[in-house]
Amino acid sequence: MRSATVPPCAITFKEVYKRELLQLNARRRALGRSLVQEVEGATTRPASSELADGVVPLTSGLSFSGGGIRSAAFCLGTLQALKVGEKFDTLDYISAVSGGGYIASSLAANLYLGRGKFPFLLSNPGDIGDSPAIRHIRDYSRYLLPKGGKDVFDTLAVILRGLVASLSLAIGPVLLGAALTVGCYPSYTELSKPDFLGIPLSRFGFPPGAGFITLALVLGTAFLFFWSLVKSFKERHDGSVGPEFVGPFPRLARLIIVLTLVVAFIELQPHAVAGLFKIAELAEDGGFEVIIAHGMKWSAGILTPLGGLAAIMFRHLSAMAATKESDESWPGWVTKIAAQIGLLIAVISVPLLLWAAYVYLCYWAIEAPGPHPFLQTPQWLLGLGTLIGPPSGYTFALLYLVTGICFVVASSFLAPNANSLHRLYRDRAFVVGASQTVLRFEARTPSEAGSAMGAGVAASCMAILPSTSAA
Repeated sequence: MRSATVPPCAITFKEVYKRELLQLNARRRALGRSLVQEVEGATTRPASSELADGVVPLTSGLSFSGGGIRSAAFCLGTLQALKVGEKFDTLDYISAVSGGGYIASSLAANLYLGRGKFPFLLSNPGDIGDSPAIRHIRDYSRYLLPKGGKDVFDTLAVILRGLVASLSLAIGPVLLGAALTVGCYPSYTELSKPDFLGIPLSRFGFPPGAGFITLALVLGTAFLFFWSLVKSFKERHDGSVGPEFVGPFPRLARLIIVLTLVVAFIELQPHAVAGLFKIAELAEDGGFEVIIAHGMKWSAGILTPLGGLAAIMFRHLSAMAATKESDESWPGWVTKIAAQIGLLIAVISVPLLLWAAYVYLCYWAIEAPGPHPFLQTPQWLLGLGTLIGPPSGYTFALLYLVTGICFVVASSFLAPNANSLHRLYRDRAFVVGASQTVLRFEARTPSEAGSAMGAGVAASCMAILPSTSAA
């Protein structure tokens, strides 16, 4: 088996464990506890800086679950009870996520700044007042909006920035798809003629009126028939057809099915665009194109706001569908179906909205019949088109192409998690007084690095509790 190559800049597990053990023992010395022991079989001995196979360190930890401010409040009470019961100092690690991480990060930050002093109890056991750390938590219990109205707009700006970044990833492909469609069908009269980039498919040997979907269906059917002949031959010759999903035939069949669906969707678009012309009475009415266009407009208009509401309630709908899965009663069945419908609406609303945007982009850029070929085109789009040339279908196709390429190139520089909302929650949770200082702390020794890590990452993973000797 080939061994993995460790990059020169990487920190090995051996080095991490060695530093971790130094931090654990520093905390234990400060608390007057024995150093970390390890067990191998029936033998107990002081822990070595190298963790061998079959060796278990004798350490303890505390785990906090998520659940928002309710989890943070419950975990705060747990910490206070452990401290009063003289059990808190026996802990080595703390592991937390989400709401539990809120109180865990506050604990680690205040332990570091207070040189190991437990922050959530007053020094006088008879005093039932709040300690400074508890008072701070009460004052900032609305940690997403700690300053009220000002933070509403700050938070809104961060959320909108993430939405724009996500939308920019879809705008490029939508514009490129519209550019291809308008380039193939620059005018309304071309929408009913199957062609490729303006070249009639009859030049490629297609029957009159036949499109790529016809070719895909013919080739797909021929392939499936040939596959059935091959399976029959193996049955007659070998007595066994072999496994169904092994070999090149299943992969080719899957590819043909996907390509057929993609081609069918592409060839449906001219009919949807033609339907918009007929609805706007820019072309003769009638035909199934009107049905497609009306269906697209009504579904986009109705499902988009419902999809936004369902997306907000996505977690609750998922939990509702999961909890009612084993409920065989009539109310439980209705609740489960309603939750699944809500999830479906949330999933399909965004693709449907993007499809509607693509169809309208094509509709605005294709020349309409009659004396006013771009009566349906918004003035802002006409203005942008004149920067390239006289208004025509090819002009707008070129405009979409250039703009789409710019969006694709620009959006390729977006980092996957740079604009996600978890950073908003993280920074609101940490930038609440004491923890702001910890985030700016620059570690100079392994012990200090461990202390800073305890304050900085307790919100989402396991960390070492800071020792009293941290400077």
